[in-house]
Amino acid sequence: EIMSNTSAAGVVDLTFMDISKESDLVQCVTEYMENSGGGSPKKKKSLKAIRLGNNCISTVQYFSVAFTPLLDTSNIMWLDLSFNQLEKIDESLSQLFPNLTTLYLHANQISKLSTIKKLISFTQLRSLTLYGNPVEENKHYRNLVLYCFPNLQQLDFCVITAGQRDKMVCWSQVYRKSLNPDEDYN
Repeated sequence: EIMSNTSAAGVVDLTFMDISKESDLVQCVTEYMENSGGGSPKKKKSLKAIRLGNNCISTVQYFSVAFTPLLDTSNIMWLDLSFNQLEKIDESLSQLFPNLTTLYLHANQISKLSTIKKLISFTQLRSLTLYGNPVEENKHYRNLVLYCFPNLQQLDFCVITAGQRDKMVCWSQVYRKSLNPDEDYN
């Protein structure tokens, strides 16, 4: 039997649960809800965070199948997917978690800047971690993240400074054609 880790009120803690596929996640979420008495609507509304770090998750495509029947994910503000095997993020994640303010994606396998652009629909995002992914080796990584998330306050656990924002503005002017290929610059 899979038991969820002991967690604070309002936090679904499924760290170190060896989750690697849809059925694992569905089973863990179901057992968590049963063990916490979370079947009532009041409990669903009180959930604010989901911790899924240190598992073997390689895709988020089945998250709606696992979470939607049991949890009201619209109130989730913090999602921890660190130390998994994610290479990309499905855009549907922002529909499942529309009010997310904190997203931990560090120590995964994200290697493409285009994956970061897919996160742009997280309009409430204030804190994002991506360090420990191959994408951070790209020279444009930090500027692109700041460009995509103008309201971000922390990146990789570091407060974003006014100087970094100024640098990003200069960078975006230099790379504006590649950032916005559909615009007419004449």
